[in-house]
Amino acid sequence: PAPMAGELPPLTPNPDGCILFEPNKFKQERCKHCGRSWTEHEGVISEALLSGFRAAAQRAADGARQRAGEASQQKAKAKQRAKKQSPIAADDEWYLEGTKDTPREAESDDEDMGFKMFTPDLAQRRPSPPATAKPLKVVNLINFGECDVAQASEAFPGEEGGAPVAA
Repeated sequence: PAPMAGELPPLTPNPDGCILFEPNKFKQERCKHCGRSWTEHEGVISEALLSGFRAAAQRAADGARQRAGEASQQKAKAKQRAKKQSPIAADDEWYLEGTKDTPREAESDDEDMGFKMFTPDLAQRRPSPPATAKPLKVVNLINFGECDVAQASEAFPGEEGGAPVAA
């Protein structure tokens, strides 16, 4: 059974038969021999370690109770402030909207017009003029006369059959 809030956990015998509780280096509340909690070492844990763990558990329980009390006090104060600021119930604000002397915040121009979705109506479309059938004219942008390549003998002088090389 889990301990109630504010109660210290009871000591129980170790199911693994651990003969001595020694704290783990990284998790002090765990035994370095069997890996179980300090609460599962009844009779094999030293009084110094036991009192230290119980004091830490008590501090943690007290801190949790204190935080819970502070949180409830803050909630109560927030409710009181909200009551003082607004004599109108929050549920009735929509009904009285815009009747106050103060202007509404973040009022936009869209609210005046209402919502209207503009969609193209197929019946109102004007038919486009029919395309006249023009013959397709292909324009050659490449001058193939400039692309003619010189003979291999002219291109590489000094090779067999090529132009003589000046020495």
